[in-house]
Amino acid sequence: MTTPGRLLDFFTLEAGEYLTRLESLATRESLQPADAFQFAAAARGLRGSATMAKAGGLARLATSVERIASAVVQGAISWEPELQRSLVGAIEDLKLLVRSVRQWGAEQDSRVMRSAPASRRCGPSKRATPVRSRRPRNWCRFKSSSTAVSAPSSAPQRFAAL
Repeated sequence: MTTPGRLLDFFTLEAGEYLTRLESLATRESLQPADAFQFAAAARGLRGSATMAKAGGLARLATSVERIASAVVQGAISWEPELQRSLVGAIEDLKLLVRSVRQWGAEQDSRVMRSAPASRRCGPSKRATPVRSRRPRNWCRFKSSSTAVSAPSSAPQRFAAL
């Protein structure tokens, strides 16, 4: 990795805190809605921190955990023992990977490849797609400095570039 040492120091500290929180929530028998939100927030934070530190393998695995956490929050999947075991295993792998972030090599890459599919198997079957509002085809959207305004597509061309 070509990330500066101080950034990796900060990442290691921050990731350790996120992983401690994730582990404490993942080992619970049941996950209340408030706990599920905290779990998703910690997973998102870990993924973001790994991305900022340019720890690509860690970020990929953290993304898998984040997707599962988001699916639990949305009710797309339920907190089952198999899911819990998979997440605890992924968190353990993440802890080992964070400790070895400075000496990243083939062994760490293979650990990511082994762990990510296991966590993906327990995750949602397909990605959630955002719901888009239906507007008539002849309507377009313009943004002004304060609010978004909808106008017919026959509006003057000078607004089309906005």
